[in-house]
Amino acid sequence: MAGVCAITTSRPETGALTRAFARVAAWRGGRGIGCPVLAVNSSGRASLLDTTAQSLGDATVVLAGGAAPLRSIDGDCWLVFDGEIYNRQELCHLLGAAHSNQTTDGELALAAYARWGIDCVQRFNGAWVFLILDLRRRKLIGSRDRVGSRPLYYGERGGSLIIADHVQAAAMGCAARPDIDCAQLSQFMRGLPPQRPGPTFYRDVKSVPPATVFELDLGGSRVDTQFRRFWHLDRVPEKRPRPVFDAACREFLDLLEDSIRLRIGEPHRLGCLLSGGLDSSLISRLVIERIGLAGMRAFSLVYADPQMSEWPNIEAVVAQGGLRSITTTPTAATLWASAEEIIRIQGVPLLGLDLIANWQILRRAASSGCGAVLDGAGADEMLGATLTSQFALIRDALHGSQLPRLVRELRAAAKRGSWRAAIAGYVVGPCRTQWKLRHGWQHYDWLIGADVPAYRNRAPLSEGAGLSAMQRAVRLQVCEQNVPTVLAYTGQNAGAAGLRIRTPYLDHRLVEYCFNLPGEYRAQIGVSKRILRHAAQHYLPAALFNGKRRPMINSGRWMSLLRDHPDVLHEMAASSVMRHQPMIDAAKMRRFVSDYLLKKHDDGLAVWRLYTSWRWLESIPGTHRVYSPLSDDCAPRQADLRESVS
Repeated sequence: MAGVCAITTSRPETGALTRAFARVAAWRGGRGIGCPVLAVNSSGRASLLDTTAQSLGDATVVLAGGAAPLRSIDGDCWLVFDGEIYNRQELCHLLGAAHSNQTTDGELALAAYARWGIDCVQRFNGAWVFLILDLRRRKLIGSRDRVGSRPLYYGERGGSLIIADHVQAAAMGCAARPDIDCAQLSQFMRGLPPQRPGPTFYRDVKSVPPATVFELDLGGSRVDTQFRRFWHLDRVPEKRPRPVFDAACREFLDLLEDSIRLRIGEPHRLGCLLSGGLDSSLISRLVIERIGLAGMRAFSLVYADPQMSEWPNIEAVVAQGGLRSITTTPTAATLWASAEEIIRIQGVPLLGLDLIANWQILRRAASSGCGAVLDGAGADEMLGATLTSQFALIRDALHGSQLPRLVRELRAAAKRGSWRAAIAGYVVGPCRTQWKLRHGWQHYDWLIGADVPAYRNRAPLSEGAGLSAMQRAVRLQVCEQNVPTVLAYTGQNAGAAGLRIRTPYLDHRLVEYCFNLPGEYRAQIGVSKRILRHAAQHYLPAALFNGKRRPMINSGRWMSLLRDHPDVLHEMAASSVMRHQPMIDAAKMRRFVSDYLLKKHDDGLAVWRLYTSWRWLESIPGTHRVYSPLSDDCAPRQADLRESVS
């Protein structure tokens, strides 16, 4: 989180902009962000101000970042930028000799905008959010990268539009006492993963969609936000000859290697996250064996519980040479102690312990002198290693006359275990999960108004004429659900730790290549990430291909830590802020928490969600007020499940 922010208003005479920015400035100050801001009045006069000492006066738009806004050579444009542009050398060559490699990424983006306009983003290979104030055209322009590596939010209230790279900053800009979206909070308490990157926990705030640009007219009678996509993963490609599998593996490796090269940056300040899985392990070995960068620091989470630890795999990869292994061991005490800090960093409640473990390893990397780390995120979603993708495989087989192939793949999976395990794990499991997502998730008697389908809008899986079910699943998870959501959260952690996360698998060229591969090259029944597995066999120990895959942290196995803090949980259950939430039956919720402490049930994850919701609500100004009675507002609103993207 770099503090990127802009506020514009259609009614400057009301003083709404001054009040909104005063709230945002106070929030920024609490996070240690106090850089000068750019204020522009209705006549187009721009001034750099220190808002701690100067009034915004008659300003109609304010622009702020983690550093002072950058000004173009002609003085017509100002920019705030957060992120990285990886293809710097290519852009510098296209822009000319005046733009050497010493140019910052923000200056490079500003020069690219001056040359090519807003379409410059199509030439970028990187991770970014930026806002440009174009005084000559009287427009506020912004963009977010293709997969949403950097978060960006917007909210509108009273004729003012607030754009910020932190959800809580946008919410504070909208109102001194932000309204909570009880539909989102209700679904969170059920344990439902985030549906889309659009709606947030704050009623007035939504996420800017990934791979979009927007332009706002300054001084208009109303604020109107329209997002235009500059990258489409759902375009049906031209028919081309089917590649041979071995040749496809070689091309996959070449693209991945080039993606890693672009993300090396300063080698002495680069590390990698090594989980022990195939994705991160392959990245670390390619850095050593194909790029020739030895001695890189590899950061790993190691657990005392052998059911959770990937240490044998990590040790096997490190034993190949070229890596300096640095480990962190989370404990119940450190996870509990970090919870409030992560809730403050994120500005939202926590679904599990993943973000706390992620924070601990990122902080360890930063304290070791790293400025950036390579991460294997995105490979699962891109290459069919999720339950949604497995369900899509079954749909493609049943709807595309590929039933014989489905039977062959099931038979091969049964030979590795048993028919019962193959059917249960690779057919029943994915189908059960999809049924639950569409027809009902977990239900609790203390949660009011939650008896609604988890996913009401099925459009993403049905749109895309000419695409397979697997392609639609990949597009959904890479462009709308898993990847943007996870990257936004981990990006906030990384920003707070003072480093960058670089994700080679999410290079748009590699994503496009894998998207257009034959489905069986990506995954088969019982064999996820097939092309990656085949490509990695030359570089990784055999042990990594045989073991059972484990999550970064198994939150359920840690939930007994809650019973070590009964006083805190009783305080939470009796608190006024929880008692006044319209979706909670307070008496039943207190009984649910009490029964957990008495070991009458073991749904610690639900208690954890209640606890982190309480801590989050307590941190928001004005949440002690009594909310209006429960109404239709607490059911998911169909309009909130659609992006306003042209």
